[in-house]
Amino acid sequence: MSDTWQRGPLVTSDPLPGRRMNHPLASPPSLDESYNTSVETFIKTCAGYCVATCIIGVGDRHNDNIMIKKNGNFFHIDFGHILGHFKSKFGIKRERSRFIFTPDFAFVMGGTQDARFERFQSLCIIAFNKIRENASLFLNLTSLMVSAGLPELQGPTDVNYMRDMLLLGESEKVAGEKFLEWIQESLHTKTSQINNAIHTWKHS
Repeated sequence: MSDTWQRGPLVTSDPLPGRRMNHPLASPPSLDESYNTSVETFIKTCAGYCVATCIIGVGDRHNDNIMIKKNGNFFHIDFGHILGHFKSKFGIKRERSRFIFTPDFAFVMGGTQDARFERFQSLCIIAFNKIRENASLFLNLTSLMVSAGLPELQGPTDVNYMRDMLLLGESEKVAGEKFLEWIQESLHTKTSQINNAIHTWKHS
């Protein structure tokens, strides 16, 4: 896909926390309608990405597996690790947040105090609760896939990871508040940013 970047090359030569993405979305032109449209696409697809990867428990979420198109479309490309089977190194858990949402994502949205970031949060809550409304469908379809022989979907324990992430015993309000906590947790998880920096350095 010629108009698509891996998130690794999106980062500047110093990809540690606080740095910015080297991508058209990171350099807003003034009063450019196409830019605003791209940011809106980024906000919507990033919200979908966060909710989906959270519920499915997608692992191996370094920046080489996260892609973004010129139009702002944001998506994940590697689903080899799912349902909470997160990778570790020398017994150290490398992935400590429920999904990836780093400061450079918030930067594209204008920062955490911007109305666009609030819109992102609202979209996450709406999507999360909509999936919770249809939890039986998602859980039944996932259960049917146990017989497919996927290495990380072997039985009820794996399906229960998704059930637990859906917070089925909570109200919409409580579930929404919890997801907002997870966004903040992800935003401040240094291991995600360090993991991205290592992958950028390794492949530069």
